[in-house]
Parts: sequence; C-alpha cells; structure tokens
Amino acid sequence: MRAALRPFGPLLGLVATWVLFAALAGGTFTRWANQELMLLQTAVVGTAAVGATWIIVAGGIDLSVGSNIALGTMAAAYVLRAGGGPLTAALAALATGALVGFAIGALVVGELVRVAASLAAALGAAFLARGLGVLPCVGVALAGAVAAWLALRRLRFALPLSPFIVTLGLWGALRGLAKGLGDNQPVEGG
Repeated sequence: MRAALRPFGPLLGLVATWVLFAALAGGTFTRWANQELMLLQTAVVGTAAVGATWIIVAGGIDLSVGSNIALGTMAAAYVLRAGGGPLTAALAALATGALVGFAIGALVVGELVRVAASLAAALGAAFLARGLGVLPCVGVALAGAVAAWLALRRLRFALPLSPFIVTLGLWGALRGLAKGLGDNQPVEGG
C-alpha cells in the first residue's frame, strides 16, 4: 500500500496544504477567482521548473533561468508595444528563450568563439536594419547570426566551459540586458 502511494506523495502534500489554507482563510481562499489567480501566477514558474528539472536530471545546472524569463518577457513586451499580436509576442518570447538556451549549450560544449561571432553579427545586422521595423530587424539579426555560425562551422578550436560558470555569468548578463532594455522600468505591452 505504501509503495503504491509513494508516487502520489507530492500531490497529497499539495492537497493537504490547500486544505490547511482553506480551513484557515475560509471563503476568500476557496473562491474560484482566487484559484484562477493562483494558477495564472504559478504558470511561468511551473513551466520554468519543468525545464530546469530536465537539466538537473541530465546532471547539469542552469542558474540563468529567471533571467532568461525576464529577457523573454521583455522581448514579448516590445513586440506588443510595436503593434504585434499576442501570438507574435509569444513567439518572440519563445525564440528569445530558445536562442539563449542554444547559446548556453554551445558555450558549455566549447563553442565560445562561434557564439561570440554570431552575437556580434546579429548585433551588427540589427544595427544596420534598425529603421525597417521590429520583425524585419529581428529577421536580419537572426540571418546574420546564422551566417556567422555557419561560416565558422569548420573551426576546430574548442574551449569547454563549466555549466555553473556559464549560467552564473549569463544570470547577471541576461538580467542586466532585460533591465537595460526596460530602462529599469516596467514595460507595458500594447
């Protein structure tokens, strides 16, 4: 019996905590509006936790998850502000997270030079295309980064870095980039 209940331990703990709060707070806690609010507020953290769990199970570590989320939400806010719809904003946030994740993986396996060259090419291309609008500028920046990555594909120099060091450094760099994009202020979309 005990072995059969073991997989349900975390769920039983969550239910027991909910019952405790419901008993202490009463009707205000158990209202549907409060339950919906709790689900909405934990969606981002829950999604990040799933991704972080996969990394930890694989034997790695990623300290930059929160900063990556901050940068992705800044990208989404800027797309909304520029007139893009919710789907475009969600794609911008996903693309930002995927690109940062790709960069982290590349740095860990030793592709420091290719990552730096791709970042420089993306920034240069974005600077040159800055008057075209948000989406064309992003497309040109991605094309520049991919071109630099492919141009250096035969590069044999590898400098593997510790995942702890890479993600600790990117924790500060991505957070600083997100704060800099927003000028240390909240950015309202739309």
